[in-house]
Amino acid sequence: MTGCQKKQTVVLPEKEQKEEATGVKHLFDELLAECPGVQIEAPDTMLFLIIELASSASYSTILDSDPVSYEELKPYLNASIRAIIKSHMYTTQRHEEQKI
Repeated sequence: MTGCQKKQTVVLPEKEQKEEATGVKHLFDELLAECPGVQIEAPDTMLFLIIELASSASYSTILDSDPVSYEELKPYLNASIRAIIKSHMYTTQRHEEQKI
C-alpha cells in the first residue's frame, strides 16, 4: 500500500442537508436575537455574501496556497467580512432617514 489513502466522501441524505443548511441560519438568527441593539438590513443577503466570500476566497488558498497562504489572506478576508457587516448595519435613525 502506498502513502496515499483513498478519500472517503460522505454524502448526507437530503433531509440532513436541509437541516444542516437551516442550522447555520438558525444560529445566525439566534445571534441577532441576542443583540437587540444591532439592526441588520437584509440579514439573509449579508449572510450569503459572507459565506460566499469566505468559501470562494479560501478554497484555493487552503488547498494550494494560491495566490497567497491562508495566513497572509486572513487579515484581508477578516477586513472584508467586517466591511460587509458594517455596510448592512444601521441605526434606527439612519433607517428612518432613508425612508423619507
